[in-house]
Amino acid sequence: MINGIEILKELHSLKENFIKSYNFKKLENILNNVKLEKFPIIENLNEFQIRTILEDVKLFEILTKLLVHHNIKYRINPFTFEENFIKFINGEILENVSESELFLYELALKIYGIGFKILWTYLKKNLNTELFDKNYCPICGFDFEYTYIDNEMNKFLVCGLCDYAWKYPYNKCPFCESSEGNLKYFYLNDNCDFLQICECGKCNKFHKVLIVDKINNYSSLHEAYFDTLSIF
Repeated sequence: MINGIEILKELHSLKENFIKSYNFKKLENILNNVKLEKFPIIENLNEFQIRTILEDVKLFEILTKLLVHHNIKYRINPFTFEENFIKFINGEILENVSESELFLYELALKIYGIGFKILWTYLKKNLNTELFDKNYCPICGFDFEYTYIDNEMNKFLVCGLCDYAWKYPYNKCPFCESSEGNLKYFYLNDNCDFLQICECGKCNKFHKVLIVDKINNYSSLHEAYFDTLSIF
């Protein structure tokens, strides 16, 4: 049985190490003239620039490493996997695919997220997302995974693909984008005081909210978030 939470934890660690050791100098030539005129930022890049960044990620190498480390006996056929992966990204229905195999496509997508993390890490000094208040990532356009509230009561959404965090209106639902004051924040588990659940009275959807000043036993927000996956 695949332990998805442990694999996601390791992937996040791999992401951090990848970024730390990445040679950002090589991006100067391909991103030097990129104009950050619209969101998501990825739309300002051409196909060659995107492909160059993603090729550095080495998807199959990282995926294989994770499978071997977690003793997952799944033989990857690069051609079949790539074909199904493209269908998965495009939202097509994959026939005769097990739940375990589907998780691998989800994992592969998150690995590709490293490429977009490379992008915003390189461009962050020139990025200004202060006025961006949409519910999709201003970098890659992907959906948010969770939210957090900082020590100044600012609310941020965290991208489920590239980990970018952007400020979002406290009383605005990140699903239906209603700002009519219909959000209710409550604690789901008394033993987890750094986690709140926010419910929208308009669309009736829930999302997780991590309280930064109550996260004392974790080295990062992501580490705390992974521990909430078994709660809600």
